[in-house]
Amino acid sequence: MEISTLKDFDIRQLIEFNERIYPEKANLDISKYIGFWLSRSSDANDFIMIMKDGDKIVGQGFQSKMSYYYNDTLYDSLWGFDLMVDPCYRKQNWGVDLMLQLKKSFPNSFATGSNPTALKLNLKLGAGYIGDVHKYVGITNPFWVISSVFRGEIAGNKFPQKVTVKSTTFYLMAKDELPDLNKPFNKDLLEIARDKEYLMWRFFNKLHDYAVYVDKNTNNYFVLRTIVKKHITAMVLVDFRCDLSSSTEMELIFKAAKKITNKLKLSILICGSSLSMIDMVFEKRHFTAVGRHRPIICSVKFNDHRDKIDSRNFTLLTLADSDGETIW
Repeated sequence: MEISTLKDFDIRQLIEFNERIYPEKANLDISKYIGFWLSRSSDANDFIMIMKDGDKIVGQGFQSKMSYYYNDTLYDSLWGFDLMVDPCYRKQNWGVDLMLQLKKSFPNSFATGSNPTALKLNLKLGAGYIGDVHKYVGITNPFWVISSVFRGEIAGNKFPQKVTVKSTTFYLMAKDELPDLNKPFNKDLLEIARDKEYLMWRFFNKLHDYAVYVDKNTNNYFVLRTIVKKHITAMVLVDFRCDLSSSTEMELIFKAAKKITNKLKLSILICGSSLSMIDMVFEKRHFTAVGRHRPIICSVKFNDHRDKIDSRNFTLLTLADSDGETIW
């Protein structure tokens, strides 16, 4: 067994390993998916570890650069995801070996969406639980159910150029129009950072087609894309940032996303929430949390904030964080 960081000559075999080991990603072009993560930075290879049996890749663990704000200070860290070992090698505990090597090589990291077995193991290895992401689904307008069938994904250039809710207007942004967000929107939360470089990489890529809307007065923004499940096209509120000291600005974002969904004659809107206040915004509109909640864990200790963590008032992240939304 050999564990090492990814080299360029390993990429083709890594793609083949993912095509074989992740049948649930059959709707994705795996080469584009891996290329997306490798495009994060010039040294992205250095944060992906592979496990080999001889010359054959039998395991992997991805890490990707990220930053977060805490107490108004910016910290660099990593997202960990796609930890997988070929089932033939799991009985030999190779998965534990890979996890331990990842922990040793990348001691400062976050992850979201760990399955129950991996979660228990990560917590035993010292990771801390800091919340979870709930996926909310709701019907925006039942009249659009028929028009949502067999629509396919809707291109970003088909989205309206602007949307106005009350006195606030959100404009559809081009790549060169993005704001440079260099401070947190919420100083009392652990908030995953969103600088211009991140926005350009994450939402203007070849993996999916996104629509980024920005309020030019406040730099509040939200991101939408469509997905297709069982031939039904649905809208996803992928990402957002605003002042969450009250529900006012989140309400505007939700109403704007709903308004665009209606304009495109779609009936289903999917949203993610890691905070109780955002939960209430969605639930007030009769949206329902579905599926298994995605736990958020990290190597940094925040034990002094256990009450805030347990009440879902500590961590702000969205469906855009880590890899969850990218495989839809």
